[in-house]
Amino acid sequence: MPAKRKLAVPDHIQIRLVQVEFLRPGPPHNQLLSPLTQYLAISGDAGAGVVTVPYEHATFERRLRELRYETGDPGDRQAMLHATGVEMGRILGAVPGLPGALATDPNRPGTLIHLRLTLSASELALLPFEIAKAPISPTSTAESCLSIQSRPPVCVTRNIRTVSPEGVVWPEHPRVLFVAGHPDTVPYAEHREVLLEAIRPFQRPGGDDLASSESGAREQFGGLLTILIDPTLTDVFRECRDGGYTHVHILTHGDVSDTSQDAYGLVLRGEDDAPEVVSGERFASALTSIGSVVIHRPTVVTVASCDSGNVGTVIIPGASFAHALHQAGVPLVVASQFPLSKEGFVPLAATLYEGLLWGEHPLVLLQQVRAELHARYTSTWHDWASLVVYEALPYGLNEQLESLRYVQGKRAIDAALEQSDLAIRDAASPTKETFTALGSALERAVDRLPTEGQFAIESVGLRASASKRLAERAFTLGSEARENRLDAVACLELLERARLDYERAVRALFVNGPGAIQRVVSLHWVLVQAESLGLVLGHPSAEGRWAAAKLSADLYLDHAMTEQRAWAVASLAELWLIRLGDPDLPPAEGRDFSERVVQHARELQRLCVGGDQFPGMSTRRQFERYVSWWGSPRFEAALGTRGIQRGATWRGESGIVETAKRVVSLLEWREEPGGAPFPPPPAIARSAVSRRTTAPAVHLGPPHRSAAARFVTIEMLEAGHGDCLWIEYGDGRTTHRWLNDCGTQQTARELLRRVDQVPENERRLELFVMTHIDSDHIGGALPFFRAVKNGLTFGDVWFNGWRHLSGRLGARQGEMFSTAIQDFELPWNAWREGRAIVIDSDQLPVCVLPGGMTLTLLSPTPGQLKKLAPVWAREMKRYGLQPGSRVDYSRLLKGHTSASTDIEALADTPFAGDGGAPNGTSIGLLAEYAGMSALFGADAHAPVLVASIRKLLGQRGVERLRLDAFKVSHHGSQNNVTAELIQLLDCRRYLISTNGEHFSHPDRQAIARILKYGGAGVELYFNFRSKHNEIWARPDLQEKYGYRAHYPGADRKGTIVSLGG
Repeated sequence: MPAKRKLAVPDHIQIRLVQVEFLRPGPPHNQLLSPLTQYLAISGDAGAGVVTVPYEHATFERRLRELRYETGDPGDRQAMLHATGVEMGRILGAVPGLPGALATDPNRPGTLIHLRLTLSASELALLPFEIAKAPISPTSTAESCLSIQSRPPVCVTRNIRTVSPEGVVWPEHPRVLFVAGHPDTVPYAEHREVLLEAIRPFQRPGGDDLASSESGAREQFGGLLTILIDPTLTDVFRECRDGGYTHVHILTHGDVSDTSQDAYGLVLRGEDDAPEVVSGERFASALTSIGSVVIHRPTVVTVASCDSGNVGTVIIPGASFAHALHQAGVPLVVASQFPLSKEGFVPLAATLYEGLLWGEHPLVLLQQVRAELHARYTSTWHDWASLVVYEALPYGLNEQLESLRYVQGKRAIDAALEQSDLAIRDAASPTKETFTALGSALERAVDRLPTEGQFAIESVGLRASASKRLAERAFTLGSEARENRLDAVACLELLERARLDYERAVRALFVNGPGAIQRVVSLHWVLVQAESLGLVLGHPSAEGRWAAAKLSADLYLDHAMTEQRAWAVASLAELWLIRLGDPDLPPAEGRDFSERVVQHARELQRLCVGGDQFPGMSTRRQFERYVSWWGSPRFEAALGTRGIQRGATWRGESGIVETAKRVVSLLEWREEPGGAPFPPPPAIARSAVSRRTTAPAVHLGPPHRSAAARFVTIEMLEAGHGDCLWIEYGDGRTTHRWLNDCGTQQTARELLRRVDQVPENERRLELFVMTHIDSDHIGGALPFFRAVKNGLTFGDVWFNGWRHLSGRLGARQGEMFSTAIQDFELPWNAWREGRAIVIDSDQLPVCVLPGGMTLTLLSPTPGQLKKLAPVWAREMKRYGLQPGSRVDYSRLLKGHTSASTDIEALADTPFAGDGGAPNGTSIGLLAEYAGMSALFGADAHAPVLVASIRKLLGQRGVERLRLDAFKVSHHGSQNNVTAELIQLLDCRRYLISTNGEHFSHPDRQAIARILKYGGAGVELYFNFRSKHNEIWARPDLQEKYGYRAHYPGADRKGTIVSLGG
């Protein structure tokens, strides 16, 4: 554990505030930009001045459209940025005293300048001051842009006069809410991973593990993070009413409101499931929780949405979405005034949330984000200029951040130790790598602790405690490991480091330094820890130190708080145990001291029953160390290598070890008369929870297959509202496997478990088919590629990337998947020599997999691929996004949800068709093996499948295609299942893969068409039981229409269908 921090500490950076306010008479709205309008500008003590803008409103709006990528030549955009930056700099240069205030102070070279612009007029909020050149005078500027220059760095923020920093309290216990739009339309997976990475250091096993709602639309990670997927505004309101969130991250599209002229809002799912544009005022109301005692609103809101900082219109009251949130009282709002690229939003979220949760200064983080965006994306985008920040940060923020760093550092240390406890307990043979990983996690946490100010001494104590606990793990691993065995002497070095840190804390308590005085740590606790390690490591003790610790503990016995009295009693128990280490102690006094230890332990137990039990649990762990660690023969032997010999006082009936055993036994977990049970340490309790038996992730096919029996099994894994199909075939001696799609991102976990169930020498997929670019099919693919690192190989990967559509990469998820294929050097469309997987001739393409399974391609056609390109371009233009944006075509897929059970009427409902271009690119396949066959429809359009099947029937000279199973297209959407399609099939088993989320699949119209036109004895197989499909379990319907419905059992996940049986 390093004693010196490695990271630059944000609160060590001096921040100098420079404020500027622009005023004009009249209301904030209903005023256009004009060179004739005069504004009063005030900065510091320099006096007021008059400032004008160089634009007519219409002229500036044309320029704004170019900055928003709507018009103009991209090659000229940098020149436009430069010209606009000069004009913004001249406006700032006209403010009396401002150019000098922004200059470098030679006496304070490490200072960050905070330029706060207070803008009351709506039309001024249109101006992109963030791209201003450094001002010199009203007529001249420097070449560098103010917000990205390095000498001195300047963080530009905006402020509303009515939002005051007074009373703002920075939260000590961050609780993040992530509000995400539909995963098909936003980079949900990337942002989710960023937030999970940010909370990972603080996650405690058991308490902060993932808990998902039944629908999958809400995920919760303890008190750290909650995720709402495609929620309505009502969902957000209810979550904030009950959650008390401190940070809110929003990821969705921005759009012009239908009710307010040219005003921008955020697109959420409406109550009728149609897209709804929500204004900043309405969203602020949803975020605000009004209780009987307090009014709560988040401290930080980050908006990953284009135009969230765009004013839109100045004609009506109100400004941008971000402005409205800030005006509602949110102290820090981060948004974008121009479209921000999807690539830019990810590092923004990563840098901000990692730093904010550790207690770094938000202004420093924002400056780091802007610098990163400028360095990485300037060639294509001006993301750095898009970033706009509204803030009202408290004046004493540095002190509040010190407290947050201390609390979060302590939590991260505890989380790392609890994780290591589980790793050691669950590992059959713990190794040095386990210890190294723990050391790295502890080092990261300790590096974040404040080293100066009011928490400095507490932080030294925490560092010492972490070293001691790391030493304990080193000793444990050294005794249990079979390989990479750790030398027990290594733990002595860590213990010595811990002792020295405790000594530093003791000295700091007795001798005040120039900084602020500590306020939490108690003298008796620090002295007891120092004395304890001195005894363990053989250092002589001064009588005065023991007496000072006892005096401090005795004084705390009268403390008003029970918890503090409990800690004092715990210190007294250990102090009398330490006295047993005196080599000259007479036996009678030894027995007396031993009894005093036990008496204090009983008093501690009494104080803990019915109250805070942590002092008792912590004391029990400490006394266990005397028994199983410091009093062990192996530890004593390690001391011997340093010439330290233990006295007899450690042994014997009243010795240290036996007395400690009595305390451990006394503080065992058991029911107290009339009281609550005394629980075990959290790590033990959570371990017990983690070992509960759970149903396996997947359920394999028949347990035994004869050597001669040929088989095909289709396993529909739990894939959310998507598809993930694991297919096995063979002859009993050899099993071949291939995979069709990867479901949503959450599916990856189940899929990786499925791979782990395959013997290591058989971990090969003959084929991996990614049918099309939809998040419910491709979402789990990238996490699944971790299996490649664990030895999984592929015979071929079929995937039509964007380059197969237009000759260039583009779709975000598709591009990432394509890049992963290349990075892992996997075969890509090798069957077609790298070309697109399409039906490009009159003959349906046929591929024979190893082992003899035949695949016939039924979809897509080249025309289907071509249809996707213009849809993508149109959507990119609409939202002002770069190539790589996902298309929000969900409104084209929504059918009419019916409550009817009239099969005849439902089956004959007019067919509307699927208008989604991405679905049309689905790879649809007919798989045949040893007389068994299955049709995998993906999300293919019904007319395409019909045309291919008719062609195949003509080639084979039959009227209907015999199938053992049909994986129904698009999860049973009425827009992808037609009567004509079903009538072409001779099939009994129909497989539907979906949990019904997002689109309420399967549609009753689709099931009705299967039942009416599928012939007698239809069997429906579902991989979830949901409110959308449980109607088909009704016995009366099954009897009336002659079908059977199959669902997973309560203790099972997913569904397996064995063909041929």
